[in-house]
Amino acid sequence: MFASVREAAVRLGCSEQTVRNRIQDGELRAIQSAPGGAYRVPFMEIEAFKRRHGLAPRIETTIPSEVVLSDPQRLLDERVRPALEAHGLSSPEEALRAVEMDPGLLVEFADVLTAYAAYVNAVTQRAIVAAG
Repeated sequence: MFASVREAAVRLGCSEQTVRNRIQDGELRAIQSAPGGAYRVPFMEIEAFKRRHGLAPRIETTIPSEVVLSDPQRLLDERVRPALEAHGLSSPEEALRAVEMDPGLLVEFADVLTAYAAYVNAVTQRAIVAAG
């Protein structure tokens, strides 16, 4: 949940001194266990800092056009379940909760969430066509 100054520097792509400067300037929130002690930076703060300063990678996902009329069960069986199993997850909600706790996991779980989005899209499209 917390990174050392060194770990924060690696995640931000800068030097340890730059991290310390940003902490002292108030641009990066951190805690100290004791006056003069080592700083610990919450992972969520690192990700928020990256977003504020345009350093966060933009993850763009596209849902294939064939998904619109795809069979939701087939998507679930062929894309969602294998992606979950590959990451040792039991549900897409588990991946979403993990990403909420550590946004850095978004890259790792992008395949799970993209497959799940395709599944939800297919279910929605089926419902719209059926109601149509």
